[in-house]
Amino acid sequence: MKRSRPAGGAKKRSKRKTPNTWLLSPTLTTSPPPLEEAPTGTILVTDPSYAKAIWCSVTIPNCRCGRWKYVSRQDDDERIGASLITWVEDVSVSSLSWEPVMGRQGLGRSKPRKDKPMYAGLDTAQVGVFDFKRYPEKARSELHQQFYEEACCGFTLVKWPLEGEGAGEVMGVKLQATSDGRINVYVSRNEDGVVIGVRLGDSEEESE
Repeated sequence: MKRSRPAGGAKKRSKRKTPNTWLLSPTLTTSPPPLEEAPTGTILVTDPSYAKAIWCSVTIPNCRCGRWKYVSRQDDDERIGASLITWVEDVSVSSLSWEPVMGRQGLGRSKPRKDKPMYAGLDTAQVGVFDFKRYPEKARSELHQQFYEEACCGFTLVKWPLEGEGAGEVMGVKLQATSDGRINVYVSRNEDGVVIGVRLGDSEEESE
């Protein structure tokens, strides 16, 4: 789904300092988890111009809820990101080990029969790590257009919704990529198998 970049006109935000964290909220379930279990949510890795259910996004369940930190690596001109790491704030990023997200991406006959390393497609040279629960459902809707133009374009931290309950809360972090195409997606898990880190791109050079 090709989406042109907006030609300006997005609302300006205040220049107050924003925290270098974002919040992952628990996924709604029919019954709450036991109190001794850490609640988990779902992360969506996608170009923010896409619908929630597009085939070339990556949905990552069983992620630990709470505050996540992030760091990105810039390319030589220091304007465009080459990779992004985000992780739960109470662990050290240098302690994380990474594995590719495995799954079956494709449409029709192009869909593989076996799991393969997954990637996020890019049509607007942007890609983000978002709280799946709060990402707008339908592309081309008025709500999604507002999300894309006013919450994502030109920003690193994505605050959504803009109004109403939870307004101004950071629900994701976005990377301005080097080009359109695709970017590889990796995760880090704790000893219980819960996802505590997500990495976009192939760099392993970041540190706290």
